[in-house]
Amino acid sequence: MISAIVLTYNSEDNIRRCLQSIKGLDEIIVIDSHSDDNTTKIAEEFGARVIHRDYPGYSEQLEYGISIAKNEWIFVIDSDEEATPELITEINSISNNPDDNIDGYTVPRRFIFLGKFIEHGGWYPDHQYRFFRKDRSVPDHKEVHGAYQPKEYSGKLTGDIIHYSYRNLFDYVSRINVYTSLETSNKLNGNGGNGRNGTKKVKWYNMLINPIPVFLKMFFLRKGYKDGMHGFILSLFSAMNNSILYAKLWEYGSSGKYGYEKPPITNEELNEFRKRGDN
Repeated sequence: MISAIVLTYNSEDNIRRCLQSIKGLDEIIVIDSHSDDNTTKIAEEFGARVIHRDYPGYSEQLEYGISIAKNEWIFVIDSDEEATPELITEINSISNNPDDNIDGYTVPRRFIFLGKFIEHGGWYPDHQYRFFRKDRSVPDHKEVHGAYQPKEYSGKLTGDIIHYSYRNLFDYVSRINVYTSLETSNKLNGNGGNGRNGTKKVKWYNMLINPIPVFLKMFFLRKGYKDGMHGFILSLFSAMNNSILYAKLWEYGSSGKYGYEKPPITNEELNEFRKRGDN
């Protein structure tokens, strides 16, 4: 038997499509971060178990959902995603006849960008670890892009998740701003950083030169050009993301020197920053 976990916040535009695709699973748990639209009402229409909870970060919220799930097998799907019928058939078959050597499975994800399925540039198959045994997988907590990992062995599924990503470029740019702030924390606490209170040395040329190979790799080496203008925009904005990240690393490390307020780089800090009336 399978428990599906869906994290939501003001997801009424997508949640119905998502839940429709998984309605046949044994349990659906929606962890909602206090939406003020019709998200939870729609979830309840599908018989989902809805929990209202402050958002501590993706992997932490997911960990809570998994902890209250009733079943051994967990299927993780985001509110802006849809499971194909082939994938649902595949995971039901595995849960009924499991391979005892496998902790969980990665799932290929189709990326829909401005109405187009992106096939190149490294965007497909974009395997995500989304179907696993709850007692044989562990969280990798990060401020952004945190996820679950197998304790030992994983397999690969063939059915797709379809990811309906950014609604438009305004949405994309807005998320770049958020994700680069959170990625700053990841960088400070990862290789090359000196921890939450430390710095990562950044030079001006990091902002200018480091994004170039990002674009070249995505657009040329991984053939993003085959996706036309969509592929060009994704390659360009991915390079821009890299430049902004280095700028924010410099900003965080230089705040003490120049006497300005340290920028928010964790989910908790971003939540508090948004509540303030002076921004």
